[in-house]
Amino acid sequence: MTSLLLSRAGLPWLLLLPLWCSAQPAGLAYYVSPTGNDAHRGTLTRPFRTLERARDQVRQVSRTMQGDVTVYLREGRYELERPLTFRPEDSGQNGFKVVYRAYGGEKPVVSGGRRITGWTPHENGIYKAGVGKLLFRQLYAGERRMTRARTPNAGGYHRIVFWDPATREIGLDQLDVKPWKKFEQVEMVAQMQWADAVLRLRASKPNVASETWVPANFARLSVQEPESGFVFTRVHPNRVNGQAYHFENAYEFVDEPGEWYLDAPESTLYFKPFPDVNLAEADITVPVLDTLLRIEGTPERPVQGLQFQGITFAHASWTYPQRHGYVPLQAGQFTYQTGSGISYGHPPAAVHVAYAQHIRFQGNLFTHLGATGVDIRSGGSQVSLVGNVLQDISGNGISVGQFFGPALDGGFYKDARDLCKNNLVANNIVTRIGMDYYGCAGIVCGYAEGTVIEHNEVFRMPYCGVSVGWGWTKKENASRNNKVRFNHIHHVMELVEDGAGIYTLSHQPGTEIHGNWIHDITPSPYIQRPIVRGIYLDEGSGGITIGNNAIEKGPVEEIGFHMVGEIIINGNCCQGYNKDIRGQAGLEPAFQAIRNLVYAP
Repeated sequence: MTSLLLSRAGLPWLLLLPLWCSAQPAGLAYYVSPTGNDAHRGTLTRPFRTLERARDQVRQVSRTMQGDVTVYLREGRYELERPLTFRPEDSGQNGFKVVYRAYGGEKPVVSGGRRITGWTPHENGIYKAGVGKLLFRQLYAGERRMTRARTPNAGGYHRIVFWDPATREIGLDQLDVKPWKKFEQVEMVAQMQWADAVLRLRASKPNVASETWVPANFARLSVQEPESGFVFTRVHPNRVNGQAYHFENAYEFVDEPGEWYLDAPESTLYFKPFPDVNLAEADITVPVLDTLLRIEGTPERPVQGLQFQGITFAHASWTYPQRHGYVPLQAGQFTYQTGSGISYGHPPAAVHVAYAQHIRFQGNLFTHLGATGVDIRSGGSQVSLVGNVLQDISGNGISVGQFFGPALDGGFYKDARDLCKNNLVANNIVTRIGMDYYGCAGIVCGYAEGTVIEHNEVFRMPYCGVSVGWGWTKKENASRNNKVRFNHIHHVMELVEDGAGIYTLSHQPGTEIHGNWIHDITPSPYIQRPIVRGIYLDEGSGGITIGNNAIEKGPVEEIGFHMVGEIIINGNCCQGYNKDIRGQAGLEPAFQAIRNLVYAP
């Protein structure tokens, strides 16, 4: 298959070099190559083979750093056996940095995936391959995401007839439910207002004739625990008749090119490739690691002074929904069962940063990821994501701050060192987010202070472009002084409802929303309520100043309020087209070249 990665045409990639390929910094340099050897000395001609070996070598010299230490990654794919982890001892020392960067114009890929080979013909253009104990929810052919087998096929949906909390059953048109051979492997993906739910099927039964309160010709579907209990007992998001859904993960659904099905108990993968794909030569990859890169210090010893430049991070996994179902509350934060009751989980991230300071990601590509792209968690301070591309991600693109957990007490951090503070998300392209989990956002910020989200372009996703705040409260909490400014946000809210280009929750004094250009946000035909806005200040939002934003082309409301506190609106917010705002929003001139990293779906 011809690669769809436009930047691989040569010259367009070279245009990106000023972002990360300046002259070698003063200090030591080491080199890594997938064709190297860890017994080598890490020189240009005798490079290390693994990133772990290079990291360990830097540890040996960091205490005596006289300048920045640079690790150059040569062309090729670095397939990780475990997350690449950086601890306090991997920090830059003596005021200098440790920089991991692409060598010249080369394209190193840090991958958590495995290539699938050994394909044999099966039937009807479908091939099969053994995969052992691998469990995965995504499959990629080269740079292109393939479709997990579903019905209706991609772009189509059925409608729920009714929800019955008394029996914990879902009423569906009886023609939409079949006696699929491996019924309990099938998943129902329901769109529920501003979120979704992945529900593993248990059984179905036909209409009971005496029940005249529902339409005729329907079937009753039950789903597995624990998700059945979660979805039928919670208040929000609501269960509403007519909500859209589809089924996934049955061999019978593999009926068009690009679809695949994993029969995990039989260790067999079935795939119907496009006609121009030669499986003997194609790069067919599935993800196996949840996290690729983990930067994690402690409150006493944060990791400091690391930079990553020009690297592709690809093929991260997350199989929790396959084993437990997935019933999120909002922004991907999901419900799970504990020994003492119900709690809330936070999806993993391909790149996890916690208790770290002065960390910078620039000019990288984050792609083909099974949950969150980049997550700045507890203790993340002065972490910068600048000039990156995040695309083809199953959950949230970028996540900042905590949402739930023992570190929080009433919206405040019990230990001030846990606070996410003064982080920067700037001049990134964030697109094709929420590919599997529809209630996820391009950039989401929970309990955090001083987050600056500026000059990003955010587009093509089922839910909000940018979401800031958490807690549904007018009370004081850890969120404050966040800035959402000069972003270009368009073609979001493409599937679910009750969201916006920019969405806020709760009291967050000092927060500002200004200079953003928001356009082409139109309601999906599958929603029940047309709550689709340019800017939406929801439950408890207060202490926020809004001004000089341009909102046009599509949203049902340019700006919406729901149970808010004090809001200040200045300037020409929501006056439609504004030439000056449009010219200032989105990527700054120095970062326009990162568009060459964006490829077609």
